[in-house]
Formats: sequence, C-alpha cells, structure tokens
Amino acid sequence: MKLRRFGPIQPVLPIIDTGTHESLLDDAHFIETIERRKGPKIACPEEIAFRQGWIGAQDLERLAAPLAKNGYGQYLLRLLRERPVEAGSVRGT
Repeated sequence: MKLRRFGPIQPVLPIIDTGTHESLLDDAHFIETIERRKGPKIACPEEIAFRQGWIGAQDLERLAAPLAKNGYGQYLLRLLRERPVEAGSVRGT
C-alpha cells in the first residue's frame, strides 16, 4: 500500500492495491482497522448519497431496514439518529 499526500492541507490517503490475494487481505485489514478506530465506514454509497442530498432520510431508512440486524445496517440507522436537525426541518423527513 502506498500513501500519497494530495495538497498541502489534506490528510494522507492510502492507495489501495488489491492486485494479489495477499495485498487484498492486507488492505481489507487496513480498512477494518480504520473503520474500527475512527467510526465512519469507508466508501459507504448509502451514506454518500444521504450526505450529498441525493436521497432523503426516508430513503436511507428504507435501504437500512433489511440490514438492521448487521453492523452495516446499524451504521446506516445510526446516521439517521445522529444527523443534526436543520432549522425548519422535521427530523426523519
């Protein structure tokens, strides 16, 4: 795995190279460690769509519901509970 700095202020971002079985396993362990220590998932499409405003809270809840018994689904539901309520908005909409 290579580390590269993009710009003077941005953090070091890893470049994931999964060209071999060994590097795939190494990189999977790296991602698991980062997620466990920092909290947020890496490259969670539902979270990205929600935070960008491409899907709403109801959409996210619908996507998370079938996954509610595993850690990924619980993470998505936690996004709904922890999101800040904007002025004039109704929570959960």
